[in-house]
Amino acid sequence: MLFVQAFSSFLAKSKFAHLSGSDVTVARRAFLDGTGTSLAGATTEAGTKILAHTREHGGSGPARVIGSGLRTSPLHAALANGVLAHSVDYDDVNHPMMGHPTAVLLPVIYALADLEGLSGREAIVSYAVGLELAAKLGRIVNPWHYEQGWHATSTLGTLAAAAAAAKVLDLDPERIETALALAASLASGLRRNFGSMAKPFHAGHAARCGLESALLASRGFTASREVLEGEMGLFALFGKRPSRAMIKKMADELGRPYELTASGLAVKQYPCCAGAHPAVDAALSLRRELQWKADAPDRVLVRVHPLLPRMMIYDRPRTSLQAKFSLRYCVAAALEDGRLNRASFTGAALARSSVRSWMMKTDIRPDLGREGVKGEIPTRAEVVFCWQGGRRLKKVVAKPVGSPDKPLPDEIMADKFEDCARGLLGRERVRRLLSLFSDLENVADLRQITRRLVSARKPCRIAAAG
Repeated sequence: MLFVQAFSSFLAKSKFAHLSGSDVTVARRAFLDGTGTSLAGATTEAGTKILAHTREHGGSGPARVIGSGLRTSPLHAALANGVLAHSVDYDDVNHPMMGHPTAVLLPVIYALADLEGLSGREAIVSYAVGLELAAKLGRIVNPWHYEQGWHATSTLGTLAAAAAAAKVLDLDPERIETALALAASLASGLRRNFGSMAKPFHAGHAARCGLESALLASRGFTASREVLEGEMGLFALFGKRPSRAMIKKMADELGRPYELTASGLAVKQYPCCAGAHPAVDAALSLRRELQWKADAPDRVLVRVHPLLPRMMIYDRPRTSLQAKFSLRYCVAAALEDGRLNRASFTGAALARSSVRSWMMKTDIRPDLGREGVKGEIPTRAEVVFCWQGGRRLKKVVAKPVGSPDKPLPDEIMADKFEDCARGLLGRERVRRLLSLFSDLENVADLRQITRRLVSARKPCRIAAAG
């Protein structure tokens, strides 16, 4: 049986009862965190531009655009909310996917919830099957796919979005196959665009295209059922000739267990590329051990995986968006301030001479681990503080806080949500949303959530691009 057939059958049969308690917990946290990062996205320059674009071109419709008073078509809402979800680069990561699943899945689920109504349990199942496909495809084609320059959030995310939409629309297996085949032809996104507004656009593009693929399939559109494994198919073009044994293994493991807990989600502490988080954790840990102003190091050595320089492609960033993809800047800003937050990524923060000084003192060495080892994801960093005279202080972080096996505490998740929602939603609405997300599986209609995400307030920009 082809993978697309196996997955389509799996998707059609998936039920909430098949999910474990841990699966549901991870999904709840994904909805909370993804919604918060979307609200924060409404305050960015990319966010204000996509809101203006949607206002001018989106027309009217039932679907709400987060953090605004806009209601538009489901396709335009999926695009806009995907851009918002990813524009701060504060949203979660799935390691096998090597991408950001919630930024493409949540906009689809919210758009269809506003169109047709959807219970919390139905939303969780739709999210679960979307993540399942994203991670399984990632296990088949990564890390080669990512290393070649593809942005998996957009490429694999387009198919994942189609899967989530197909579940909401209750498509039969044949039409699910069509939705995935159409999505495969729309899958795109280049990592060369990191550090620009094109990166969050990738998430919105994936959400919109995945949703459109499922909607077209629901009307009887046709496409090739061999679009993944066939000659000139997705696996041949996007993967390094994955073996039939590997593809069959992934098909056999669908939902055993679900990827919600098999690989899980890394929830970000810092609003920047996930590749920086281990080094930032290590640097901040060392900083806390010192009387900082009196005993700051003369030089900082940062050792990382060889893939990192191709993830974080700006050694000397010129804009705050580029700074999110500069390991040197992220470490330097953390050392200067003792923290790394949304305020760290503004034009004014980037321009500080004190941060530039730390950047000059920081030496990046991509020699930790081996490049090209299948399945090796760069989640480790070593930071060494060095002083004249030979004194050294070292910290190794194998996985940053927020990783699936080192989850952020619930109170930190709530604080992050409140910080992201601040300025757009009132305190009472934030409190009510936190309550709804904590019991998501018992929410009768997801519109109880989406109607509370609109704001008549004009977003206050805090993350300038310059």
